[in-house]
Amino acid sequence: MIAEVLPCMVDEGRYLAPTCEEMAEDLRAELDRMNRDIAEREAARSTLQSILAVDPRTQAHAST
Repeated sequence: MIAEVLPCMVDEGRYLAPTCEEMAEDLRAELDRMNRDIAEREAARSTLQSILAVDPRTQAHAST
């Protein structure tokens, strides 16, 4: 992987920057995939937090 990526990168000081458009497209696609994964995990976390935030003792009284 390093041998594939390295020829298409240039040192821009603190960061490496892609110089090959194909590599930049691949990196954008990977970033999109990662962002979707993060969004899905955040939604799952929010759902779990909501479930765990419910106090079963108050829910038992609410249903009677």
